Amino acid sequence: MRRKEKEVLDHNQIMEVLRRCSVINFAMHNDDYPYVQTMNFGFADTKDGLKIYLHGASEGKTPELLKKNNKVGFIIYRNYGVDIGKTVCGSTTLFESVCGYGDIHFLETPEELNDALRILIQHAGDMRTDDFHAEHFKKMAVYRLDVKEYTCKVASTDTAAMYQNWANKTMNSAKE
Repeated sequence: MRRKEKEVLDHNQIMEVLRRCSVINFAMHNDDYPYVQTMNFGFADTKDGLKIYLHGASEGKTPELLKKNNKVGFIIYRNYGVDIGKTVCGSTTLFESVCGYGDIHFLETPEELNDALRILIQHAGDMRTDDFHAEHFKKMAVYRLDVKEYTCKVASTDTAAMYQNWANKTMNSAKE
């Protein structure tokens, strides 16, 4: 990562970033160009690594592409807006993100489906414990993304102040 001051290495902080985010964008292989899909997600921090759960329609472009090639790249992020600096070069976007790649697996057993959907719905803030209806599974694809590698980056008001200091130094040296 080029901007080391934005990198988050603490595992617990990374999990907190994931808890605050609600949307994942992931890119699939589609002949010459990637195909990007946006979905809500849930996640589990397991002894086997980070698992991200997704769901969508059982028919369509996304399941078709994932059946051909299950390797995806992803970004999960939360945008806070733009911090307008004292100079144009001192302005920056404030955000939190987790980016990485991994392999998608279709979940099929009732137990896998129930567990994954429970993780998804709880991440969205719904803590009810009633069961999911099996007839809905027929039209739904539920996926588990086994994350192989990921990084976390946060641009906060602290890093925005660093940009402003850099911009001020750059402007002063340009005037000299």
